[in-house]
Amino acid sequence: MVYLLVALAASLLGVRALSRGDALSSARDFALLAWVLVGTYACFALFLLIYPNPEWARIFFVVFGAFLPAANLRFLDHFFSSEGDDGPRIERALWLGGVVAAAVYLPLAIFGEHTHAPGWPERMLGVLVFSAFGASLVRLWQKHQAATSPIDQARIRYLLILLACAVGLSGVEGLGRLFSPTEADAIRSKHFLDRSLMLQGTAPPLGTLFTGLYLYVLDQVRSKQRLLDLNEIFTRLMTLAAAAGVLTIGLGATTLWVYTRAGARSTSTFLAFVVALAFLMAYPTMREVIAARIASVVNAPGFQLAMALEALELELPKVVDAAQLTAVVLDGLHGSGRVRAASLYLFEPERGHFRLQDRRPLTAPLPLPAVGARPFVQGFEAGLRVYVREDMERLESSSEDITARMRIMEGLRAELVVPVRSGELVVGWLSLEDDGAAGGFSQEEIGRLCRLGERMAVVIENIKSFEASKEQARLAALGTMAAGLAHEIRNPLAGIKGAAQFLGTLQVRDEEHEFLEVITDEVDRLNAVVTSFLDYARHFEIRREPTDVNALVRQIVSLVGAEPDLPDGVVLRTELQRDLPAVALDGDKIRQVLLNLVRNGVQAIEGRGHVTVSTAMPLTGDRSGARSMLEITVTDDGVGISPEARKSLFIPFFTTKTFGTGLGLAISQRVVRAHGGTLRVESRPGEGARFTVTLPLPDDEAQSPLT
Repeated sequence: MVYLLVALAASLLGVRALSRGDALSSARDFALLAWVLVGTYACFALFLLIYPNPEWARIFFVVFGAFLPAANLRFLDHFFSSEGDDGPRIERALWLGGVVAAAVYLPLAIFGEHTHAPGWPERMLGVLVFSAFGASLVRLWQKHQAATSPIDQARIRYLLILLACAVGLSGVEGLGRLFSPTEADAIRSKHFLDRSLMLQGTAPPLGTLFTGLYLYVLDQVRSKQRLLDLNEIFTRLMTLAAAAGVLTIGLGATTLWVYTRAGARSTSTFLAFVVALAFLMAYPTMREVIAARIASVVNAPGFQLAMALEALELELPKVVDAAQLTAVVLDGLHGSGRVRAASLYLFEPERGHFRLQDRRPLTAPLPLPAVGARPFVQGFEAGLRVYVREDMERLESSSEDITARMRIMEGLRAELVVPVRSGELVVGWLSLEDDGAAGGFSQEEIGRLCRLGERMAVVIENIKSFEASKEQARLAALGTMAAGLAHEIRNPLAGIKGAAQFLGTLQVRDEEHEFLEVITDEVDRLNAVVTSFLDYARHFEIRREPTDVNALVRQIVSLVGAEPDLPDGVVLRTELQRDLPAVALDGDKIRQVLLNLVRNGVQAIEGRGHVTVSTAMPLTGDRSGARSMLEITVTDDGVGISPEARKSLFIPFFTTKTFGTGLGLAISQRVVRAHGGTLRVESRPGEGARFTVTLPLPDDEAQSPLT
């Protein structure tokens, strides 16, 4: 059964190598080796299982085995090829030797004396086969010494160890068959399993198991491009082997103890069940301990990163703000020693792009300070799990978007970009560069980092909720104070204004009349400040109703255009998308926002220029092409806004005008955010400004913060 299982596994590996459509010679060479191994072990398994034992099965087992060294060396020489290598000459010699040995063996086996014990032809051919495998081991050692890449050296080292174990233990099996029972002893056996065990020989088929393991690792070496993938596979295999060894020792000790006591043999099944149950209960903890010990030796970089990520899982729930989150994550990743450089980017809705939060180490070259949402994140929106620089380099010429992402990754100085994703929302990413010694991040490490990104997204959402609750509490307290403050200020203001207006009705000198007008105007201005402050601080609720957005825009443009103080050189225009559906929003509050933006645009063009209000429902960029947002844009060709002013534009009481309260944009931003949208500005000095209100549609639950 062991031979059949290994033959079945080899056949599946060979079929998979060819079914992938891989035209590389390594796939064909691997399939050839797998199928020769299938023929060898399947024939020997049939010889052991079928009664009477078919001589043809053993003959084919020997013939297939004669070609195993040549097929193995063919794959190794072609996969680890180098200039000036004499591998093809040795490979041809092995193929020729296999043909000659099979041609000599077949007539001797067919017409010679038939016994189940190996005869001298099988013994001579076995010596030749194991000598050829010895040559394969020497060739593999030479390739290990000549390899310059650490990855190739590690690959060959693993193969060298496994091949040596497979050849050595298979040789022990062959020697054990020299002492197998005679044909008469085998025939007298009544049970096929007993007969098979006698014909197998005195040694268990450990060489067969290691041969199957060697073929599996050979397939991984062929298909995996990163060293750490192989390290992790090797770690898992050693962990399973160690756990199986513990279980074997437990069952073996129990069996020996039972059979040394008279009358206790009936309890052997029960005790085996108890041992297996205890093993299964202890296995999770035991597996973690064994895997950690093995990984710390075999895969030290991956082990260090895994420990750092486990520590981050315990630390993240304690994080209460974005700055702390950035410091904890970057310090943990860089402190593992596995990550040479790390940086974190988070989305800023006000600016519509991703901004660098921090990097580690601080002495590393500064990556891009900000990155636009598109086209960089479109791959994540389309379903890509991560961006791997090595993979993208192979696909760079296939798409302009991939080429653009590659350029951005070069600016990020990243070999791996892991999105910080909450469901379908991409709120940021981690840019990582590995330590350079392991040839990139393994798939298992990438999986752990993706889980870290998901947990970070949860923490970010919690931080936003916490900050929103704090802001709500602050505004509630501010609103209560503002209401009392407005009452206390407005009463004296009304008295001052009334007194000034009364004095204006008296006979006063012209200069005194001007002073009275100044008093009245300043009282009105102060009253407007108090009213705006009260509007900003007061809690409000959004009352959504189906609204014709285009009609709302036309109404606002008509209202501003009819104002008596509008300069003659101002041109108000609309660019409205046709057939916009009715959108559920608070029309009064959105009217207040747009009215403020249009008036700001009129003031920015300083008496001459254009102010354009446009509407659109752009595509989200996903595969379905669904529309999920509404954009209202107010554009002017005025003086523009400086970068310093843009940073403080939405801060209450900040203004670049000689008049005004500085609360208009702050209030507008509150209204837009209450609708679940964003208000962002794009501007350069002397080139005008563009304010974009983005409102998600309430019936689309999969909103993207990128828009």
